[in-house]
Amino acid sequence: GLSIHDSPHLDFGALQVAGRIDITAWQNGAERYIAFLKGRGDLAGWFKRFLGCTDVVIALKETKKLVETLSHFADTQQLETRERDELLERAHLVLEEMGESGAALDLQSVASQIFPDAPQKLSETLQDEALDLASGFVPDKRALKPLIRFRASAEDWKLEFERSGLRSGAVQYDKASNTLVLTNVPESLKKLLLEE
Repeated sequence: GLSIHDSPHLDFGALQVAGRIDITAWQNGAERYIAFLKGRGDLAGWFKRFLGCTDVVIALKETKKLVETLSHFADTQQLETRERDELLERAHLVLEEMGESGAALDLQSVASQIFPDAPQKLSETLQDEALDLASGFVPDKRALKPLIRFRASAEDWKLEFERSGLRSGAVQYDKASNTLVLTNVPESLKKLLLEE
């Protein structure tokens, strides 16, 4: 017959914090050698502080680096404007969902989701040693806006608009005259401008 044995086990579903320590990187004096694979809430924060980790700063820094890399990748792939925008919008959606759920970044998986037509190309770019992009961090949502939003300022003005505004025609850029035309101006702004 069958018998029951008491066996130790790990319940990964209830796991509050999980991390990976790269011993080789630590021995070589690398700045980053701990990556948190899972961890949200008070216990996770306490555990990270106990270890003296500043992964929040690292996650923000790594997310900014990832966003810059994705933008550069989109520029170098000779994509049509619409395809480029869709790639960046898909990247924003995937990374924002990961940030909200606390899912750790896996470079190969992300490459497959963001650039399904040729994921190996993107994966190679993200895993380039010169880039030194960490895997295993949770994307910081604060750094994702440049994927879908343009923001600029000059001495006399500030401007911010969604990438989709260029496609819809609400924002038009004329390369020849180096001018930007905004359409569908809100009534409140129109009123202020007419009063000037």
